[in-house]
Amino acid sequence: MVMNEKPILVEYDRRQLAVRMLRAVELAGVGPRDCVLDVGCGNTELKDFLPATVEYVGVDYYKMLPFVIEHDISKGLPYQLRDQRFDAIFLLEFLEHMENFKSILEDCKRVLKPDGAIIVSVPNPKRFHFDEHPDHIHSFTPLNMQNLARQIGMRVARKTGTYIPIPLLHKHVPSKSLLLTDTIVYALKLATG
Repeated sequence: MVMNEKPILVEYDRRQLAVRMLRAVELAGVGPRDCVLDVGCGNTELKDFLPATVEYVGVDYYKMLPFVIEHDISKGLPYQLRDQRFDAIFLLEFLEHMENFKSILEDCKRVLKPDGAIIVSVPNPKRFHFDEHPDHIHSFTPLNMQNLARQIGMRVARKTGTYIPIPLLHKHVPSKSLLLTDTIVYALKLATG
């Protein structure tokens, strides 16, 4: 990701966004008293899909809202978070933009509570698409994500699809199937034994 340019804000179809966010929150199992970290939070869309009582912390390269910590995540998590622990950490539509994705996940693991989850959503490399996003520098298949999780001492506990795009009809059909889904959402948990 080019860090010296202002972000390009993409207008998502609200239903498409809702499906992605709801699937991510469902996999995380976020409770009303949980502490949540949203890495690469952008406009903090995730916050709208969490219980109102959740303690929410957003981190992004650009401070778009007053309660977001402005930080270059490619250099690791901000120092303000080093002593905090989170029940759920979200990296939604983020990891495919980062060169050092493995060290970012390792940093997240360090601030994750023992029974917490890291929720990662990434584009499905096998989806219907006609062009590539210019800022995507990595792609992750389910096997890639499983291997990556294992390398950092975690496991893929669950995964789900979001929706299947039908380009000719300009529609997106919600689907939990991984086959042809546009985005895959993974729940990473600490590996046991």
